Amino acid sequence: YNSGLKINYIGTTAFSTLQNHDYNLMNSREQLQLEKDFGSGFGATLSDAELELRAQQTNTDWLDVFFGTGLTQSHTLNLASGGENINSFTSFGYTDQEGILKKASTLKRFNFRSNISGKSSN
Repeated sequence: YNSGLKINYIGTTAFSTLQNHDYNLMNSREQLQLEKDFGSGFGATLSDAELELRAQQTNTDWLDVFFGTGLTQSHTLNLASGGENINSFTSFGYTDQEGILKKASTLKRFNFRSNISGKSSN
């Protein structure tokens, strides 16, 4: 019953990445040719020579442009004590989560909790 102050710290770190996929994505040449074939988009306005030149100049991996590794950190500090007639528990928490979508998905959260319970001797 009579217990001194107990302090407990919990810290975690995690990493998130885009899941593996089996998509066969187009390169620049294939994308421009598709646009030319359908008569829509930037490729539709290019001649065959211009299309080939553009495809050689630029080949962007859009998955690398938009997605990365997300880092998550979480910290919690708990304080607890108790006596014959009263018990208390207090918790402070902080979470910082970066998503895999670069510069667009983050979550920061703070939390606080406090409980006090007691009983009368009469």
